[in-house]
Amino acid sequence: MIDQIAFPANMQGSGFYRIALPQNVLTRQNPTLNLQFHQNLIPLHVTQSAKSVLFQWVYSDVMLNYMKEIRRHTNASIIYEIDDLFTKIPQANLTRGAMPKYIVARSTEAM
Repeated sequence: MIDQIAFPANMQGSGFYRIALPQNVLTRQNPTLNLQFHQNLIPLHVTQSAKSVLFQWVYSDVMLNYMKEIRRHTNASIIYEIDDLFTKIPQANLTRGAMPKYIVARSTEAM
């Protein structure tokens, strides 16, 4: 049984310090936990053995459809993590241009 499968947005920045690092700490403190994180999609049958699946910043068609399929094929709890500035990224932030203009609608659809 997998306790949690996580899909961080990246492995630097927030994907690292909000997802991967806490999972590593939890695993060190409790070696019986089976926590995994992936940068790419994994076969749906792997997610069926998970207690929870964590997504960070899902807004692409591919990830939205993948999340829907996981919901359809598993009883795992779905956790959706977003940044507190997700909808109001400052002008000077380098990631601002990468976020779609319809981010609120996409995030709502994902949740």
